[in-house]
Formats: sequence, structure tokens, C-alpha cells
Amino acid sequence: MLSESARVTTAAEQRYRIDAPNALPRRVKVVALDAPSAQLVDRLSKRPWSNATFLALPDDGTATSPAMGSLKDWMHSVAGEAQDLINDVHGTDVMVIIAHAEAHAHPAIPIGEACAVRGIPVVGIVIQDGNTPPALETVNALRPFTTMLVMASSEDYVEAMLSAFNA
Repeated sequence: MLSESARVTTAAEQRYRIDAPNALPRRVKVVALDAPSAQLVDRLSKRPWSNATFLALPDDGTATSPAMGSLKDWMHSVAGEAQDLINDVHGTDVMVIIAHAEAHAHPAIPIGEACAVRGIPVVGIVIQDGNTPPALETVNALRPFTTMLVMASSEDYVEAMLSAFNA
């Protein structure tokens, strides 16, 4: 006699499976906090997404805090266009923040605060391959501002997460 788990995976039961996303599309903003994450976000942005916007922080050393307290023009799209953080947060269903294990994640603070005020969930993904030391500093910087914090062992996880959001 087959167990219930074994029975539902048989070929006869396959015809009852629904091969469609299990959620409505979400408007997702993906923000890279460091240079390796920006490269990942740039690669991901070239794929066909219906509801995802890809952003990065400036790579000129000013990413630690917005200039003179202004959030306008602090982030930029992967195409290099300046973005207004407040406007970008508005109309977003999920904010995804990506950092590599050795990144300084403190730039996530204004993003997290802007999302918290509007009740927007923030997913933090820290990518740590087997060769990097534990990412405690990065994780601790992201933890207060994230609804879900994930330690991923590869960059493939980010694409899978975006697909799960039906972005």
C-alpha cells in the first residue's frame, strides 16, 4: 500500500497538478548594496520580469548615507538613472535588499525605515559562498529592517526568490 506522499507523486496524479504561480504578481524592488550585488542585479535585470525594478546604490563611496540627509537621487537604476527612494518605495509590494557577506549593509537603514513607515515587507538576502567568513556584521545590520532575512549560499537563490514572488 502506497503512503499518501507516494500516491500523490504518481503519474496518475500528475494530471491534477496546477502548473501556474500560486500568487498574484507582486511589484518588487530589488536593491543591491555592494558592487558584487550590483553586478548580480544587473544580470538579473536583463531577464524577462513583469513586475520587478532593479536598483543599486552609488559605487562612489557615498552609499553609506544619503547626501545631506536627502533621499532623492540617492539610488540609481541599473541603467544609471537617479532614483528617488521615497517615490520608489511608494507602490512597492516587496523590497528585496541584496548584499554579499562582506558588504557594509548600513545603507539599508534608510531603505528599511522608508519601507517600515509604509508597511512594506523587506526581504534581506545575504549571499555567502563557502570561502567567505561568517557575515555577522552584514546580518546584524540588515536584521532590524527585514521581515525575512536569508543567508544564501549562491546567487541562484535570488532568481528563485524573485520567481517565487512572481515578479
